[in-house]
Amino acid sequence: MAQKIHQCETELVRINGRTLRGALNKSKVGHGLGEFSNTQLVHVCPRCNDGLLTEPYLPYLCSDGVMRTVQDLKDQPPSLDFCGFKFTLSALNAAIVLAQLEDVTTRKVEQFGIELRTNLNPEQAFNFSKQVCKWGGGQRVWANLIRRNDGQDRLGRILNDWFSAVINKNDDEVAISLGIEIKGLGVSFASKHLRMIFPDRYAVLDEVLSLGLGFALNTKGYLFFLRSLRQFQTELRDYHSIRFSVASIESGIFMLIRQQVRAQ
Repeated sequence: MAQKIHQCETELVRINGRTLRGALNKSKVGHGLGEFSNTQLVHVCPRCNDGLLTEPYLPYLCSDGVMRTVQDLKDQPPSLDFCGFKFTLSALNAAIVLAQLEDVTTRKVEQFGIELRTNLNPEQAFNFSKQVCKWGGGQRVWANLIRRNDGQDRLGRILNDWFSAVINKNDDEVAISLGIEIKGLGVSFASKHLRMIFPDRYAVLDEVLSLGLGFALNTKGYLFFLRSLRQFQTELRDYHSIRFSVASIESGIFMLIRQQVRAQ
């Protein structure tokens, strides 16, 4: 990526228009950046425009391909590496916060998943899956699940059998394989269900992460994704004393990689 230098002699960085617009809508800070689209990577000066990039901190893309925040300007910490994608610890922290701010329903669905683990039955399984699909923006997925599995009663039983195996077997391959065997479910929404049942164990692998990081949307790709996340989770714990669930780590990486995957 070619460097661009601001008139203050600071290197310009790039931030996704959707991420920037969301922050501006909350802060109401004037920006003077002109018109920009949600898919545009907008050039900003991290020094002169630092007010745009705080509260919350917004990760941005530097010319060396590393995602950083204005917190990194002074100390210039080393970057972390997840499967070739590089970012600082402050960028990951900021992205996790942004993910929580962007979707306030996550905790509610997680709580539904916790209750499901102790009170599983076909009706609960059906209602839980409905909530997961709604959370993931999968209204069409939900409609297809009902249609392709012959209605609520049968779908509830199918989901109940899958969730029972997830809860009782503790086997990653069984968990994802049984999910994608259900008519109408692919890896993306199957993994959304797993993530909401066990956020400490599972995470979401969707199109954004597949395109951005190269993980295949199949069973082997998902298992590789989980191994990579868990290894990275261990590195954060052992070398940085940071303890995040794999679901939280994935949410942060998703927010970071989305800036590039969804940009033009």
